[in-house]
Amino acid sequence: MTSAQGIRFEIKPSATLNAWLVVVVCLATLAPLFTSLPLFARWSSMAVVGVIGMRRVRRYRHPRLRRLHWAVDGVWSVTDRRGLAMPAELLHVRRVGLAVFLRFRWRGGAGHVLLMPDSTPTEHLRLLRGRLKRA
Repeated sequence: MTSAQGIRFEIKPSATLNAWLVVVVCLATLAPLFTSLPLFARWSSMAVVGVIGMRRVRRYRHPRLRRLHWAVDGVWSVTDRRGLAMPAELLHVRRVGLAVFLRFRWRGGAGHVLLMPDSTPTEHLRLLRGRLKRA
């Protein structure tokens, strides 16, 4: 008889989603060129959209959390970039296709985690979806 084990995830951004985000930001940056705004307003809005969009992509590439662990007894813990581990509370779960979106709150913060098949081992995702369905 095997004993149940906790699930541990190393949080890495998805390369596929990252590429799509960059494409969307580039297209959104170019969109003001095709408007009837004055030339100065077009260039200004392009700069604003490009800077804000790339900042958001950068935030996605460098997540606040480094690791996520779900123990057998149902206790979640998160490890931040500095290596500090703290207990967390799972607030919301959303499954879209094979991806799993998780929202957590812990003492002193909150955050979102996106686990996709190209950034997380498939077996771990399968176990997580099964345990979330039962919980």
